[in-house]
Amino acid sequence: MIVVSNRTGKILALLLWCLTSQAFGQTIYDRMIFQNQELTPAVSQQGPRALVNLQDPAVRRLIDLSSGRLRWSTTGQTLFVYAPGRESFWTFNSPTVTVNGQDITAPGRMFGDQTTTMIEPAALIYALCLRAVPSTAGGPTQLMPMLHSVSISNEAYPTVTIRASAPLTYTVEKPEAGLVVLKFTDLIWAGEERNYVQGSLKAEVIGGSLPGEALEVRLQLPPAWDGQLKPGTFKNELAITTVPSSQLVGAGPPVGLQRIDYRRAEGDDLVIFYAEEPVRFSWEFEPGTRQLVMELPGVTMDTPPSPLEAPGNPLSAGRFEQLDADGIPVLRFTGQVAPGYAFEFFEIENARGSLVLRLAPETSLTRLDNKGTAATRGYVAAGGRGVVVIDAGHGGGDPGCYSRHHGVYEKDVTLDIARRLKTVLERQGWKVLMTRETDRDVTYAGSPDKMELQARCDVANDIGADLFISIHCNASASGQGNGTSIHWYKEEDYEFARNLEPMLGEAIGVGNQGLRRDSFYVLRHTRMPAVLVETAYLSHPHDSSRLVQPQVRQLIAERLAGGLVQYMSGRYARAGNYRQQPMR
Repeated sequence: MIVVSNRTGKILALLLWCLTSQAFGQTIYDRMIFQNQELTPAVSQQGPRALVNLQDPAVRRLIDLSSGRLRWSTTGQTLFVYAPGRESFWTFNSPTVTVNGQDITAPGRMFGDQTTTMIEPAALIYALCLRAVPSTAGGPTQLMPMLHSVSISNEAYPTVTIRASAPLTYTVEKPEAGLVVLKFTDLIWAGEERNYVQGSLKAEVIGGSLPGEALEVRLQLPPAWDGQLKPGTFKNELAITTVPSSQLVGAGPPVGLQRIDYRRAEGDDLVIFYAEEPVRFSWEFEPGTRQLVMELPGVTMDTPPSPLEAPGNPLSAGRFEQLDADGIPVLRFTGQVAPGYAFEFFEIENARGSLVLRLAPETSLTRLDNKGTAATRGYVAAGGRGVVVIDAGHGGGDPGCYSRHHGVYEKDVTLDIARRLKTVLERQGWKVLMTRETDRDVTYAGSPDKMELQARCDVANDIGADLFISIHCNASASGQGNGTSIHWYKEEDYEFARNLEPMLGEAIGVGNQGLRRDSFYVLRHTRMPAVLVETAYLSHPHDSSRLVQPQVRQLIAERLAGGLVQYMSGRYARAGNYRQQPMR
């Protein structure tokens, strides 16, 4: 007796269909289902070939529902079909087709002329980057979009890009630290490879060979890194940027952890870390599972302590791990927070390098954000500087204001100043990231303003930056407004803004409007000291004459860099660094 599995049976059914469809003229294309719509094109038989007319309403509807676009050449002899991941050029009655620049055997032919074009359904479906899956029960043929590529960029913070031939529908799961699972629906895998590796980052495609079979892309991130979902340029594209989840950038020489103590005081649980030097740390709390994860980059411990097992206490199932994140040691603590309890961090006064995790009833604590970073008193990042994100205002489809006097757009001026500032800061030992380094939108062209602005905040929030500075040019309807202004919103922004205020204005040859408190989106939604700098007025003839000069832009960059150094020098000496005892 031969036993055929369910999966094997499906494959045999497909093979049987392929054989019978060749014999009976591919009549399975009379009825098709795509995007939950049934399509019934008129299929004509010409000898051994089944053909459909491109002008058939059902065929036009199929094209409209797909992500493909059709264009004719100027001679009317070549049909260009542009689909995500597949560009194909079709010539009448040709046995070959050019696909992504290479000539291959065509899966079907095209006949007629530009007015009346007949094409084999298999050729059209291939051109639209779809796959036909016949029904085994005599129903309509299912047209399935394909997930056709996964790529990993070769960058310091790699981006995983996933592309399909239709808008993506997916869910995201993080079953364990460092693992991100993307589950896609109504897609078939069409790529050649299923495993992708870039350094410590790995991507694996699982399933999706047949309709209805689950299709997953599993991302294994480097230790102590996280993945952030970003919309792609098109709806059929998804990007996952990978960033250090515990702000590895700026980590200096390894710091030893001398010991860890557990204490209970007045019903509270305390976990006390004693490090040789002040440290930076991050936390992430998952409300659903009540799991708390702390990470201390650059911190080492010869022998991590035994797991903290305290059932029924506010903190239980605590365990420590010593990780390696591309050469940087990371100490991770994971524990379960009991329902009804919250947590906070503080330092022990006069105990340099101490960090206390306190758990107490929610009614007695101010709840922290579920995710954040902080540092203990006296912490200074590698090189004595820190991590700064520079936001070049506007860009791509948003040009900002315009100088009628000199014919320049704000987006170009801000990008040039930002690039110059990045160069100066890196020379001084800062770690610098930019929200954009070219004339582009941070998200995608035409994205909603809120999405675009949030994406700029995310660059800084995701990496746990020390500072955020957004560079702009001002404008007024009257053309009379002039001078520099420094804008702030959060309490922690003010000192940063105050240090930058005297750096521009008269120093760059324009007026000075001083400090202004404004609720700009990028100031409200960044989780670190942030400022928005209006360098000068492009609408003012004198101000704009200064902004178009390369030497003035360089001066602006150098003066801003000086203000950042001045602010950071005082910041780490102040007792209010990251709000101590407790830190929130």
